Amino acid sequence: MMNLFKLHTEELITDEELEFVPLLEYLKYSKNLVELQKREKLWAKDPELAYYYAQHTGKPFPLGESAIAKDPFFSLNYAYYILKEAFPAGEAVIAEDSYNALLYAKRVIEKPFPLGEKAISRNAANSLTYAIDVLHGPFKLGEDEISRDSFYSSVYKAAMEKLETLTIVFQKLPHLKEKLNEKSIS
Repeated sequence: MMNLFKLHTEELITDEELEFVPLLEYLKYSKNLVELQKREKLWAKDPELAYYYAQHTGKPFPLGESAIAKDPFFSLNYAYYILKEAFPAGEAVIAEDSYNALLYAKRVIEKPFPLGEKAISRNAANSLTYAIDVLHGPFKLGEDEISRDSFYSSVYKAAMEKLETLTIVFQKLPHLKEKLNEKSIS
């Protein structure tokens, strides 16, 4: 069989053309941090490359944050893996995606994320998880979607009953809640 690649003697893509394909350029220099740093302005234009550059350097990339903030997946991951805290610039786009909004509330800010609740409520599984793991109580906005699925509906009902029981127990026996919190910390 003839190897057609041996017949091609010219470069398939020149260095000048490479600049128009940022991902290829990033890959070309991915093992050379000095060369990557020289091209920060190029990486800062693209959400994916800006995130990968931050991941590669292991530190925040302020120049690329406006690009990262345009993509829910990269905004969530930038907040979780790079900043290890809230990423306000990306919250609007994160809030548009049900799953990313749920993960942002559950894993990044570890509290309710009102901006993302409308998107979360459009998915029964995400609504259930948000109610149990984030709100630790009913999620009224998501109940309509949860009620459309018999499995999620039954799990939601049982979980809310157990949470209600625990709330009553902790109100009557506050020292028990303190002991449980002490054990979960140690």
